[in-house]
Amino acid sequence: MLLFKIIVELKQEGVLSFKNNAVEVFSNNRAGVSTSVSVHELTMPILSNAGRVPLNEWDAVIKRDKTRPQKFSIEMSHDPSVYNDRYFVTFGTDDVDSGISHFVVTEGDLPQVKSSSPYVLQNQDPKAHISVSAYDNAGNVRTAVLNERKGINWGVVTVCTLLLLGFRYFRYIKKRNG
Repeated sequence: MLLFKIIVELKQEGVLSFKNNAVEVFSNNRAGVSTSVSVHELTMPILSNAGRVPLNEWDAVIKRDKTRPQKFSIEMSHDPSVYNDRYFVTFGTDDVDSGISHFVVTEGDLPQVKSSSPYVLQNQDPKAHISVSAYDNAGNVRTAVLNERKGINWGVVTVCTLLLLGFRYFRYIKKRNG
């Protein structure tokens, strides 16, 4: 199972070495139990690229990525033991192509804030309109909304107005012929 890729830009010849004994992986389930992994040291020689155009795999990944991050939701909470009982939101999503670059939180008419999860709300009104936009490294965006603003349904307003006018016209004709 592939857990991650590393793309590096090398500046000179030599030896590239990756070693880490402190790797911890957690199961992707409700328990989130730590899973043991074996990490092997990776050493590879780096040869001169003189006279050749280097392959930039990251640019290729970015150019191919036309897909927005995955759908996600926003959860609001507060707890006396966390953030002095202030309201906060949690959120998160994945992007299988280029990965998540950052999140932007918008609370009503307040300025947007580049943030991570959890985010302590500036406006402590639990009914406030909150949106979180997730941007991937290619610039694709997906937005989730909490306490969505309800706009005026002009279709309903138009139908009700026409019915009211029709009713008044019907009464006028009935009274005139009457």
